[in-house]
Amino acid sequence: MIIQPYFHLALSVASIEEAMADLASTGVRWRDVLDYPLCVFHGGRRTDVRIRSVYSSGPSPAIELFTVEEGTPFDPLVEGSRFHHIGVWTDAFSADVADLQARGWELAATVADDQGRPSRFALHRTPFGFYLEVVDPRWAGRLLGDLLPEELRKQA
Repeated sequence: MIIQPYFHLALSVASIEEAMADLASTGVRWRDVLDYPLCVFHGGRRTDVRIRSVYSSGPSPAIELFTVEEGTPFDPLVEGSRFHHIGVWTDAFSADVADLQARGWELAATVADDQGRPSRFALHRTPFGFYLEVVDPRWAGRLLGDLLPEELRKQA
């Protein structure tokens, strides 16, 4: 089941360092920048890309800034927008991914496990002009444990 409320909003940016500096001038503090491979689904095929991202520090909801190569589902769905997705925790990751796909919300990106199944998080295209990211707290809790709601901390 997807746990409410959402825990972060994500923005696609051209330069993480510039965006971090601009937002830091308003008082936002940042965690360490992450750099990792990602399995992306688009145009009926799977592509592996590298993504760089950073989350604000402090209480939920967090701001996530990210940059990834163009021409993937990480391009904003609405031309000119930098808003990309809402992130939510789930206590039933595989079931929620399957339910969203059955609803017609296309799986756009994930980290594939050894069998090629979604793991860690799954980014789904919604009919509303943005993506919904469902996140498994067993993985994300290692990086973002302070953003977990109390009922999920024991799973992380």
